[in-house]
Amino acid sequence: MLPLPFDPISQWSTPARPLWRCGHGHRVRGSLNGKTFSASVVERAGSFWLLLEDSLATTAELAAGQSVDVLLEPDDA
Repeated sequence: MLPLPFDPISQWSTPARPLWRCGHGHRVRGSLNGKTFSASVVERAGSFWLLLEDSLATTAELAAGQSVDVLLEPDDA
């Protein structure tokens, strides 16, 4: 999980939508250190988090605590 420095509801002017049986959030697409991905943004404990697959961390050669470049946009599909 990657913390987001913004509220996607106010930033993108779109409400959270059902993602799975018990959760709501935003489907997104973007790039992480130049590697493209699709993922979800969810709210937990008053903060927003980007949920990333472990395989993306491996592909993007990430390490815990590392700074990353992220481009993110809503995926309305």
